Amino acid sequence: MVVVLFTKLENLKKIFSVIRQSGVDIDPKLVEKLNSISEKDFEEPGSAQYINANNTLSYLKDEVMFVANEHSDLVSSNEFNQAKKNVVEADALYRNNVTMYNADVLGYNYWIRFLPCRFVFKIFRVKKKELIS
Repeated sequence: MVVVLFTKLENLKKIFSVIRQSGVDIDPKLVEKLNSISEKDFEEPGSAQYINANNTLSYLKDEVMFVANEHSDLVSSNEFNQAKKNVVEADALYRNNVTMYNADVLGYNYWIRFLPCRFVFKIFRVKKKELIS
């Protein structure tokens, strides 16, 4: 999931670059938010940093698409469209990965509570895992 979110981040940076090259002004606060996100924010799924960075990426995507839709020259740009397509694909891939991860966690949490196995897992101090939302 880290790779998918980092890909989304890099493609959002590409979109910001294309918008700047076309001469459209971008709110400096958006650029600052984009630059504040690093790969380290995505290392631990479920952490506060992870959730905050993921939410910020989604917010930035929505904002940049709103700005781009107001300028027809950006929407017709091949470079912009390719980066936009990559962001949309990264979103879909991320949702699929989260679904698979959550399914695995549900199974894991079931087995550590299952009566015959519970005692072995308690001996090894296995802890319940949290779902990613």
